[in-house]
Amino acid sequence: MSIIFQIAVYFLDFILLMMFVAFIMSWIDPTRRFAVTRFAFDVVDPIVDPIRKIIPPIGIFDVSFIIAFILLRVVIGFLEGTGGGVRSILF
Repeated sequence: MSIIFQIAVYFLDFILLMMFVAFIMSWIDPTRRFAVTRFAFDVVDPIVDPIRKIIPPIGIFDVSFIIAFILLRVVIGFLEGTGGGVRSILF
C-alpha cells in the first residue's frame, strides 16, 4: 500500500475515533460545554450532516452516525484492498 493510501486510512481512522468520542460525549455532555466535545463534533458534523439531511433522526435515535460509520469503514476497506493486512472491522 502506498504512503498516500496509508495516510488516507489513518485520517479516516481518526475520523472514526472522533465519531466514537462524539457518540459517547453526546451522552455525557449533550450541551457541548467541554472543549473535547466541541472538537469531536466539529470533526464529525461535516460528515454526518449531509446524511442527517437525507435520513432525519428517528425519535431520539440518530441513525446518520451509524450510516456514516459504515460508509467510512467501506471506504477504508476499499483503500486497504484485500491484501492490506488483517484489521478489525471496527478499528
